[in-house]
Formats: sequence, C-alpha cells, structure tokens
Amino acid sequence: MSATSIRALRGIALALTLFFLPQLQFAQSAAARAAGAASDPGRQKPLGSIDYVRGSIAIVRDGDALPDSGPGDPVYSGDLIRTGASSTASIAMDPSSGFSGSILISPGSAFYLGRNTVQDQPKTKLDLMAGSLSAKITKIAGSPGLDVNTGSSVFGVRGTEFQIALSLNNSLLAVCITGLVAVTSGEDVTALPAGQAIQQSSGEAFTPVAAEPASIRDLKDRWIENEGAAFRHAPLKALSVFEKIYSEHAKILIEDGRKLALDPVFRKWLEEHRASAIPNPMSPQVLREKKDMAPKLIAMAKRLAMFERVWWRLRDMVEVVRSAEFSKQEIRKGLFVAQFVQSFDRDKRELERSIFIYRKALGLYLERSPDSEDFVTTLVTGGSE
Repeated sequence: MSATSIRALRGIALALTLFFLPQLQFAQSAAARAAGAASDPGRQKPLGSIDYVRGSIAIVRDGDALPDSGPGDPVYSGDLIRTGASSTASIAMDPSSGFSGSILISPGSAFYLGRNTVQDQPKTKLDLMAGSLSAKITKIAGSPGLDVNTGSSVFGVRGTEFQIALSLNNSLLAVCITGLVAVTSGEDVTALPAGQAIQQSSGEAFTPVAAEPASIRDLKDRWIENEGAAFRHAPLKALSVFEKIYSEHAKILIEDGRKLALDPVFRKWLEEHRASAIPNPMSPQVLREKKDMAPKLIAMAKRLAMFERVWWRLRDMVEVVRSAEFSKQEIRKGLFVAQFVQSFDRDKRELERSIFIYRKALGLYLERSPDSEDFVTTLVTGGSE
C-alpha cells in the first residue's frame, strides 16, 4: 500500500473514530458488562440518570428501544436519547463522566451519549443530531470534561453553562453563559467566552450574535423561534440540500440493513447475546467472524457519517412541508415536495431499522474486541502502518 493511500485511510479512520467510537466503544450487553467488571470497573458505570421528564423521552441502547423510559433510569455510553416534539427532559451526570452537573434536553431533540478516555481521564461526548441542548456543568479536577459534536463543529466545554442549537435551516447557535467554550471548526480553534454567542449558517463562517447580558439565557429560545419561522416561510432551499444527500444514500442504507439483518455471523452473534454467551475474543472462530463482519460495518459507518444527521433533520422538515401549500412545488427539477414526502414516509421505518441494526452489530463486534479503542482505525487500515 502506498504512503498516500495509507495517509488517506488514516484520515478516514480519524474522522470515523471521532464520530462513532466515543458513542459505542462501550456498548456491551449486561452480561458482558458484568463479565468485564474486574478489568475495567468504570466501563460499567452509567454516565448519569434521567432526573426530570415533561412529556416523553426515549432511549435506544445497542439498537434496541427501551420501553417506558423515565426519571431514575440510568443512561450509558452509546445510548441514543431523544425527546418528543413537545417534551423536555434533564439528565443528572455522574462524576464518572468527567464532570458533574446536568444536561437539559429541548423538545424534538436527539443525541448520542458517549464516554471515552483521554490521557487516563474520562471524557464525555454528545453527538447532537437534531434540536438543542443546554447544560450547567462543573469540571472534575484533572479531567478533560465534555465535547459536543454538531457535525460541522466540536464544542469543548471545560466547566461552564452553555447552550447549543441546530435549526431546520441548517444553521447553528452556540451560547456561553458562564465559563469558556473552545470551538473547533475544521482546522480553526477559537474561544467563546462568557456572555457571548455565535451562529453559523450552512457552509459559512461563524459570526457573533448580539445579546444583552440580562437576556442571554433566553437567546436560544428566541433564535430557534426565528429560525423556525424563516424555514416555514421558505423551506425549499434547505430541504433541497438535505434531500440531495438523503437520496444519494437512503436506498443503499436500506439494502445494507436488510443484508446485515440476514447475515449468518450477525444472527449467530444475536443468539449468543440473547443467551448471555460471551465468546473468547481470541478464538480462531471469533477472529474469522470479525474479519467477515468488519468490511460490512465500516462501509455502513462511512455512509452514516454523511447521512444520519441529515435524516434526523429531515424528519422535522417533512412535517412542515407536507401541507398542501408546498406539495406541488419542486425541490429540484422533476421532484415535487409531495413525491418526496411520500417516499420519505414509505422508507422511514426501514431506515430507522437499518441504523439500529448497524449499531446493534457494532455493539456485538465490540463485545468481541478487547482493544475496541483501535476498532475503526484497524478496520480502515487493515492493520497496515
């Protein structure tokens, strides 16, 4: 393999590691967590627990939706957490997450909760798919704290009160109320100090948002309301951007999900999981099974890195544009809004199933991977240096 190819593969590996691995590297079954407790006690601890819900909150763990989630339920690394369209909730974080405090989840929001280790210290990462989050946290001494990934940027929080929101117009708002937030966008790293806010429109640079100190806590809600009104007034520009990415990947993901659900290795792993059978990760059979499964997982991981946030955002967009007012307008030449809404509704359940099957398969792979921290890098490079 050429040096250029290796560098390219490493670049892909790093991007996928940042996106997927913190979410899922500790996605283990209850039996696996119990079996590994002696070697890594911190791995089994929940990152926090739900302490307040108004309306509904849902947790998806290792690709399985948990019924009747509510106050007192623990949350773990790898969990997908989402709120209903009119619901709010908060999570009280455990010190094992790297910080103490709480995360407030706004209506119609979805994010993945992840934990990894940086320089032997715990670090929590939130991958925000849709909606908005607010948090008031205190960093544990010596720990790296919390990162919030929005796809286009990463916000490094080191003990502060902050707010982050995504809009249907593909815009982003970040507000630092107290403390300091480090903002990484591409290769640029800037500081967002207390009392300031920034926003970013699709494909553009961050710009400051004027806010009076006395009203900065209300800025997020006003911004979301204004962005929502702007989208409802003229939704097709933003919709066309997301539709293009959706149409490029949706059918392939559905087909990949169907194939993975029928894959003999995946079905065998599922049976072992249900029987709480934890195989020896170094046995020749397990190694052969992982070699067979690895390219399938990495192909889906690459596609989901481009697709999943788009899909979450489109779920809300479709609800706005399904009215008769927009149905006969064209998203692009030859594709009317009504046609797209119909196809989106038809494929929605299977796409969600494909995403959850992938995450279930990845969780099962990680049960068989004692060195899971190197999972994505090893898969992409094929072990090459």
